[in-house]
Amino acid sequence: MTTDRTRLLAGSLLLCSLLLGIFAGVALDRWLLLPRHHGGHRLEAGPGSRDMRGRFLRQLTGDLELSPEQRARIDTLLTRQQQQTREVLREFRPRLEQITAATHAGIAAVLTPDQAQRFEEIKRRRHRHQWGPFREGPRAGDTSEAR
Repeated sequence: MTTDRTRLLAGSLLLCSLLLGIFAGVALDRWLLLPRHHGGHRLEAGPGSRDMRGRFLRQLTGDLELSPEQRARIDTLLTRQQQQTREVLREFRPRLEQITAATHAGIAAVLTPDQAQRFEEIKRRRHRHQWGPFREGPRAGDTSEAR
């Protein structure tokens, strides 16, 4: 019995480590790679946002000296890529949310009641800024007010 319990504990710790690693990697990626304005806040969160596409197109136009025709054709390609990215994210969003919910439940299980209440507030604040242009309404179980 002790061996089974040890294995279960080891497996649980490994899973938690994996999930925390994924969470930390995503958080670090967003912090380092998403553009920020002077106040240090993200401009428009989420890959494929119109603002990011526009900045990229402006950069290409300037750096490559694109003709108006080239710019229009590249804008069409970037718009198509944005739409395809949205479709992929819509497909995988439910699974990503399941992983996040499991992680949040694990975190909440470690916290005191006061910490758990503060954690819920942190989640509500963070949720308002997640998914950027890929928002499709509140997530299942979301009790936060309108974004």
